[in-house]
Amino acid sequence: MSLSSRLLDSEWLKYAYETNWLERQLKPIRTNAERLYQQYYDDEKHCFNTDYEALYSEGNFAGSALILTRTWDEEEETRPIKVAIELDSPELVLEIMGLEGLTQCSEDNYLAIAAAHDLRDIFNLLLLHPDINVNDGYEPKMENREEYDFCINYNDFVYFSPRLWLIEDQYSFLYPYLDIFWNDPVTDHNGSPLIVHLYNKRDFDSMSRLASLKADINPDVYEEDIGLFDKALNEWRDSDPETQLGVKWFAQQTDYINQNGDDLDDLLSEHFEGKVPKSIGYLFPFCRIKELENELSELQEVTENLTYEFESVDKLINELAPNHDRWRYREQSTGTSIINDLLRLKIVKLEDGVIDIQFSITDMGIEFGVLYERQAFLSRILVPKVVLDKVLSLDLGLLHHMTVFQRQGTLLGCSTHLYLVLNIIAEDQGLPLFRSIKGHRVAHIERQNIISNILAGGVNDTDNFFEHLNFELNEYKNLKSFLGDLEVLNSLSTSDDSKALAEYRRDGNDPELTIELADRGQSRAIQVHCNIDGEKATFSHAIEEGVPIEDWADILFKKPISIACKQCKAIGYRHSFVNEEECMECINP
Repeated sequence: MSLSSRLLDSEWLKYAYETNWLERQLKPIRTNAERLYQQYYDDEKHCFNTDYEALYSEGNFAGSALILTRTWDEEEETRPIKVAIELDSPELVLEIMGLEGLTQCSEDNYLAIAAAHDLRDIFNLLLLHPDINVNDGYEPKMENREEYDFCINYNDFVYFSPRLWLIEDQYSFLYPYLDIFWNDPVTDHNGSPLIVHLYNKRDFDSMSRLASLKADINPDVYEEDIGLFDKALNEWRDSDPETQLGVKWFAQQTDYINQNGDDLDDLLSEHFEGKVPKSIGYLFPFCRIKELENELSELQEVTENLTYEFESVDKLINELAPNHDRWRYREQSTGTSIINDLLRLKIVKLEDGVIDIQFSITDMGIEFGVLYERQAFLSRILVPKVVLDKVLSLDLGLLHHMTVFQRQGTLLGCSTHLYLVLNIIAEDQGLPLFRSIKGHRVAHIERQNIISNILAGGVNDTDNFFEHLNFELNEYKNLKSFLGDLEVLNSLSTSDDSKALAEYRRDGNDPELTIELADRGQSRAIQVHCNIDGEKATFSHAIEEGVPIEDWADILFKKPISIACKQCKAIGYRHSFVNEEECMECINP
């Protein structure tokens, strides 16, 4: 494959840049220079024995480059690399770069010259040089205008910028390595930035690439004295989709804030003096949001009026029929079973004996029915409206207007705090319901007492497992106290009771617990090491692959460290009980 063909291959160009291909080519050129000089220079005549044109015509690029560089007359027009570019010879350019590098000329830029001559292979070759100037442009002499009129990058200013090609996707891998001034005019010191030229060409893909490079997407348009966004708005015609493309592109850049601090919202309102046409406004999210906000404001006003009317009606009813509430019909939906879904989604683990759980929506709250083995009727548990409002943020009115399937989906997809509240209320009524709840390992009073007892002793927990457990313990206590303050619970469980419970500590020698995460080849386990009265015990909980590590706490309840005495029901450490059943106080009354 020829050098030109390789340079036109974008994948090879990326490979050449990343592997420093150019430097490997230039090094032997520099090494071979002295040999070539001795071959072609006649010491007696003090001149070269041939000229570069002859060697170039023979395909001897190394010799031609040597003579061209050594015989240069210091004129800009005959600068060796310029001659090589105009000859459309990437091989000659390569040889000259090896001999003299890329010493910049005083007026022009080699990369821009290659672009002006539409020489993509030489353009790509020059890009591989670390000293290449990617920002300066090139303005050809006016007498050559006819030649440049046929070039693809010709513009009104007869000025060529490398950025007109560098914005193409094939050069995007170079952006992190090149300091490209995207916001500078592409026509020397006057004119518009590149994004304006891309807009005129309707090249919106390249404009989006420029926007991702943090270029200013709303610069001033040269000689029009307006911003590019205003230009796009001026061109909009409802009857011509082609004229709408610019505004539609800007509508995708709604997170843009220009250098003056004005966002598109301000620019749009200013352009239309606050009255944005619907045909344009519907494209911009902030316009739709404002329209919705106005509609919402109107609806809120209507709602406030209706609320006032309803309050007036209720007041009149109370005056005419003070006892009407006694006969008020309670709106209620039919019961729906959710026990299978709760187990399928692993939201809860049930206590023994629970065979069904149903729910129903009433105007008093969410009513649950629990059916136990050897029980003919469901036991009723109500999560009242005040708890739904203040604890769970569930809209009872919205639930009333849902279908059965929507209600079921809402209860299964909402926060598991609902089931923690349900378990606390059930426990308050003497109904065992959930042994554990997803995300709430402390879900009932027995676990609260056990964890409180354990945390009261010395715990060596380098992996901070108990930190999460302590958080859930406090969450359970606070929630139970809050429900007590709302007078939802029958038994007294207020904030004062929580403080008293927090002060409870077991008398006697507290155990030392060490909690650690142990690796067992491809599996892991939580190990609990105990030292009680000189006797050591270790419990282990294997962590299955894919199971959250937080589930380790079940070890404290599957093989509990603390249990209740069978006689007095006092909570104590299992190892200190006689036969792991009765406490010493009951054995020795």
